[in-house]
Amino acid sequence: MKQWWQSLNKREQNLVMAAAAVVALAILYWGIWSPIANANETAKQRLLNQQQTLIWAQQQGELIIASGPSQKNAGKVNVSQSVSSSARQQRITISRIQPKGDEVEVWIENVPFNQLMTWLKMLSQRYGIVVENVDLDEGKEPGIVGVRRLRLGKAE
Repeated sequence: MKQWWQSLNKREQNLVMAAAAVVALAILYWGIWSPIANANETAKQRLLNQQQTLIWAQQQGELIIASGPSQKNAGKVNVSQSVSSSARQQRITISRIQPKGDEVEVWIENVPFNQLMTWLKMLSQRYGIVVENVDLDEGKEPGIVGVRRLRLGKAE
């Protein structure tokens, strides 16, 4: 290699060194810098989308709470029965339900978030059943959530 290099005249050596520098810069840019910058931009966009979803979910929760329970059925509602039947009507599959006095705890594997909010709003308006506590997991697809635990009870 050294012999080949020395066989080149000064002009050719300069040209080879310039080409090597350009190739090294190209490798650094397209092999390292560009992928990092693209991943950073993708992460920023994903964070922004998740923040917007969180804000929307909080607004929907506030709307459900603000709508208040329906008082016409509040006194004579069987919480467990109402939750089960309304979930079937909304095509929500409950994986586990556990009654606890005037409350019920519910687990749901995967459900579209909008469908869950519609169901909870219906429970509040139609049966006077409100959310006492909820623990959600992010689903594998956008807009899908898993309900690890949802505690529902009669409005007071």
